[in-house]
Amino acid sequence: MSKQVWSIRSAGLVLFAMSTTAGAVGLMAVAGTRVSLSPPAGFRSADRYAGFVTVKNADEATILVAEVPMELGLITKKFTADEFKKQGMTLLKPIEKKTFGKTPGILVHLSQVSDGKTVLKWVVALGELETTLITATFPQDKEKLYSDSIKTALLSARIPDEGVANAQAH
Repeated sequence: MSKQVWSIRSAGLVLFAMSTTAGAVGLMAVAGTRVSLSPPAGFRSADRYAGFVTVKNADEATILVAEVPMELGLITKKFTADEFKKQGMTLLKPIEKKTFGKTPGILVHLSQVSDGKTVLKWVVALGELETTLITATFPQDKEKLYSDSIKTALLSARIPDEGVANAQAH
């Protein structure tokens, strides 16, 4: 094997290792819930609720996790632009159906004016027989700082054995 081919392979392995570990916190169980997710760098567990907050300026960006004993479909049927508008929120992008491990869910991107300031929200609803709602909120003027990393964190959400348990229930 030539030195050039070996160097290209070595560089590829190094880049792969860096891409899979750089900034990755790994899945963390959210205290008091059945969900785990990989919080963004610069976030820690929240003290007052299930979820995460920014390490600096603890209320600047938040990720709140709530569990609702209701089927996903019953909750998400109210996830429409008109329903969000009634609550003072604007749907920024079409709602996306997602799969979280083996668990079905959706991803929603919203804006809302609160105390005269616009905040952005990423919301994930996942589950089947019971629904987990994960809501991340951050100031619109910090969108470049938080939006992508928070979206990635929410998409990492997993409910252990959800697909197995629900397959057995049907």
